Amino acid sequence: MNGPSSAQLAGNVGPGQYIDVSVTLTAPGANGHYIGYWLLRNPAGNLFGAGDTADKAFWVDIYAKEQLPHGTVAGTICYPSETIPQMTLYFQNDDDEVMQFYIAPGTTHYSFLLPNGLYYAYAWQPDAQLWGGYLRKNGTLKSFSISGGETTTGIKICNWGPNPFAEGQ
Repeated sequence: MNGPSSAQLAGNVGPGQYIDVSVTLTAPGANGHYIGYWLLRNPAGNLFGAGDTADKAFWVDIYAKEQLPHGTVAGTICYPSETIPQMTLYFQNDDDEVMQFYIAPGTTHYSFLLPNGLYYAYAWQPDAQLWGGYLRKNGTLKSFSISGGETTTGIKICNWGPNPFAEGQ
């Protein structure tokens, strides 16, 4: 679990006293059940642990689960008229792969599963010849991340114009 082989205590700890000891560990990359055991070492180099006879190891018990291959994107759609017409919503990843979704008339909120990655979101309304996008203040498309099992919210398609948008950073 890539933990340190040793860690220095902050000071002396006498019999009956308490101290918090922590180490940073990394969960294994493969699914499974993992247990790590540790003992303490005194200044003379002798190992000891917990329990009545100080011979019980400290342990960490974890279950590693592989990251899901997809997450959810959720957001809102606004449109520069009283009603929201049907349109196509596009999610383009950093490999220039594009996923498209039909948006029914009157739809103001959306939620879709996407593979993990970095994305741009934009929409096309063919009847009005308008592009909408999730934009930065400078008018370029703003990227967002999708991570396994998580939901990325607040992706608003609310900026509309007659031309496609350029990708931002």
